[in-house]
Amino acid sequence: MQLAFPALQDLPLLAPLPESSSTQLIVAPEVALTKLPATNGAVAAKTDPAPVLSPSQVRCFFDCPARWWFKYGLQLPERKNSSLALGLAVHQALEVNFREKLETQEDLETTGVVIVFREAWMEQVPQTVFSSDESQGDLRRLGE
Repeated sequence: MQLAFPALQDLPLLAPLPESSSTQLIVAPEVALTKLPATNGAVAAKTDPAPVLSPSQVRCFFDCPARWWFKYGLQLPERKNSSLALGLAVHQALEVNFREKLETQEDLETTGVVIVFREAWMEQVPQTVFSSDESQGDLRRLGE
């Protein structure tokens, strides 16, 4: 008895999935492959690029699928915590400074960077949830 094996290029990229009525997404580094139910009952692979999940999205999904759905499926905004708000404001001030430096070869004056930070901070505050032991003023001064 002689066994015949399929050629390597004829093998599927992934093991066949059980039949399902829903589309399933498989994450790959460069392209996502979607598995769509075929009309004859077998699962067929479709290699058209689909939206690729970022590592952050995958981590969010594994942590809490409901949170992933609210954030990425329904695209509901998440409330920011104070650390994120402070980081975003500092980042915006630094970005403005470095863009100025690229154009003029000189940093902004310190007061200019502080003003940009304060404006960015004031944009972040209404969207931010502060804990009971945090002071908006103390955090603002920390960023300045």
